[in-house]
Amino acid sequence: HRLPPASHCDCHVLPDLAGVGSTTSGSPKAGGASPKTPAHVLSPTSATALAAQDTFAPRVQHEDPPIWRSIFKFLRNPRKPVILAMSRPDAKKNITTLVKAYGSNKALREIANLVLIMGNREIIDSMAPGSVKVMDQVLKLIDAYDLYGSVAYPKQHTQNDISDIYLLPAATRGVFVNIALQVGGVSPCLGSLMMLAGAQQSGVHALRH
Repeated sequence: HRLPPASHCDCHVLPDLAGVGSTTSGSPKAGGASPKTPAHVLSPTSATALAAQDTFAPRVQHEDPPIWRSIFKFLRNPRKPVILAMSRPDAKKNITTLVKAYGSNKALREIANLVLIMGNREIIDSMAPGSVKVMDQVLKLIDAYDLYGSVAYPKQHTQNDISDIYLLPAATRGVFVNIALQVGGVSPCLGSLMMLAGAQQSGVHALRH
């Protein structure tokens, strides 16, 4: 919308903003306020003036990447920090233990979403038997812990989506975890995650670090 002429405006217009002049008479000194200008309006470099310039400036709209939109449709609050795990649905990847750790800790559920990128699938029953078993366990755990709205598990992603997937925890100030079982059946990353889960008072700060 076009601004009305300054003589018809009841407010004081900040100097040098988009060519709109001040409604007050006289020329204020650089960096100073005119006698009829509110004290908080000092110059175009003041915080108030910069905020107003930002208000009038054209805004560039940045759309979320397509894979983010596929993930966000699962989530009640998609801007929470993300705990991201990405692997094929294989028992050695230990995905079910991650879901249990997340689902069993209320503090962790409150401060973060869980995003599981488990390969690509069309119909679960058409996957390899081992993958079907893992997917079945994951879905049952989501139901058992009532994690609907907090866990995302999109069906498809492309090679071009991978960089955007890894950018998601960075954009939300979350974490990427690799919980695959190592030699001896131990997942060091999962131990660290469980310690974070207990840091209730530290909240998102604990999750980030």
